[in-house]
Amino acid sequence: MVILLMAVLSIAGTGDVALAQNPIVERLQSDISRAMDEGDAQLLFEQAARQIDISISGEEGLFSRAQATLVLRRFFSSFPPGGFDVTETSVSEGRLFILGIYRTSRDNDAFGVFVYLRVHDGTWELKELRIGTSESS
Repeated sequence: MVILLMAVLSIAGTGDVALAQNPIVERLQSDISRAMDEGDAQLLFEQAARQIDISISGEEGLFSRAQATLVLRRFFSSFPPGGFDVTETSVSEGRLFILGIYRTSRDNDAFGVFVYLRVHDGTWELKELRIGTSESS
């Protein structure tokens, strides 16, 4: 258990090599992908910090988990999910960064997504979520 915790806290690297060596990070990425793909705001914020930095559809600021969940639910209501693809993942010293493309089920709209998680008191927590228009849409 100590070795696993040390591995989680000390991973340095990017991409698939770091992910393949860390099942916890793989699970986090999978949970985030599933939450975005299914439009499940509650699942996304299950492991969130008490305060989350949010930038979604013009709403920006530091929100509580409950407030962040409402903001993301409004986004999913306006732009129903059509799919989510992770485009890049980076893990470094207790930090996880995920970039992806969120596609809507209507009009082929696409949004760029940035998710930042960190290790705090030995637990991974989502700290920042940004969703904006994608250049590739």
